[in-house]
Amino acid sequence: MAQNIISAFRFYDKHETGLIDVALLKSVVKTIDAQVYADCENLQVFGAGAGVIDYVTFTSWATGQDDHNNFFYTPEELEAALDLEMEIDKADEMFHQAKLKFIEIDKNQSGTLDWDEVKSLAEWMMDTFGRRFKDPQEKAWAIKQQVDRLKKVVPKDSGWSFEDFEAFYRKLVEDTQKFLASRNEQYSQGKLHTDAAKKFKELDTDGTNYLEGAEVEEFARWIYSQFHPESKGMTDEETKKQAKKIVERLDAKGGDNDGRISFAEFDQYFEEKLQQVEDFRRQFAEKKAKKHKDDQLKKANAKLEADKKKAEPKAPLHREQRLREIFKLCDGDKNGYLTVKEYRKLMAKSSSQNIDIAVAVFTMIDEAGKKDGKLGPEEFVTYNLKGGAGMSDELFKQQTDLWLELAKAKGP
Repeated sequence: MAQNIISAFRFYDKHETGLIDVALLKSVVKTIDAQVYADCENLQVFGAGAGVIDYVTFTSWATGQDDHNNFFYTPEELEAALDLEMEIDKADEMFHQAKLKFIEIDKNQSGTLDWDEVKSLAEWMMDTFGRRFKDPQEKAWAIKQQVDRLKKVVPKDSGWSFEDFEAFYRKLVEDTQKFLASRNEQYSQGKLHTDAAKKFKELDTDGTNYLEGAEVEEFARWIYSQFHPESKGMTDEETKKQAKKIVERLDAKGGDNDGRISFAEFDQYFEEKLQQVEDFRRQFAEKKAKKHKDDQLKKANAKLEADKKKAEPKAPLHREQRLREIFKLCDGDKNGYLTVKEYRKLMAKSSSQNIDIAVAVFTMIDEAGKKDGKLGPEEFVTYNLKGGAGMSDELFKQQTDLWLELAKAKGP
């Protein structure tokens, strides 16, 4: 019976990764044995229906050969598992270190850890063998996924032995390798349409499903360009040095150490880089916006100082009234709020740089107000009154005259 079930699963597992999608497994089990399927549903074995299953371990459990249910991974658990950079060929050394830490944490020398102690050991594993995280919150999330899974698959009220802990993590390492093989299979079959898959295909100029040599160097240049938008680029020597680091980071440390980068080794790293690039661009645009505003103010004040003696006494400028008039002209749909698109009417030129600056200033005004993704008249007026407090009436009039002209010219 067990062998028949495994054979059925292997029919779909063409690359023999040992893992299949939970939706496919449910379909196969339902066809082979309706009672087993019903039992699994009652026990909520399939979770919310998303994830992958180690079908050999599942079959042993379903047929009563083994009572361990460490076979199902949710997408979140898989993501957290990939955060551990544990090399399978160095597992013995890693678990030797873990055993020493276990003994250190086991204050009463009972040979078992309670829940708080085993959580401390899991946190140590992530600190020691985990990847570099963007911030403490991201790291805390990954640790929580690990410890929650540990408690789910090894529910020991009497405490966890090191054997329990080691068996859990050894299987985690093995299943992670299976999952990476499964990702490679999905990519090679054209089933993935993520940003990572598109970039990998673009870089893989020879179509081998691996990146090596000049392809990795091109990836290194791409990464550098994202974080150095105003740079002329790296030298050939610097490019080769960075490419070597990428191979060491993705293949030697987190992959199969074959000297080239597979899609699975590339996948998560690229998604992390995309997030970092997005954060960098936002911060860069905010800095550019602030510098642009400061430069304008500096130049305008310098000119005003030079012309100060020539200035004729003028009637007081009604600043708030002018700002409200500008707001109404920008509010094309007359709903009482400005969107980013409406706010961009105040930019003299629609270049990508000016658009980024407009978005950054819009965000700053919104952050100083209701933080709801739109600007009301009070937010717009308050922010600009405060920002123009150090400006003379003449300079304030020049700026708002330009805004009035732009808002009128661009219409609703």
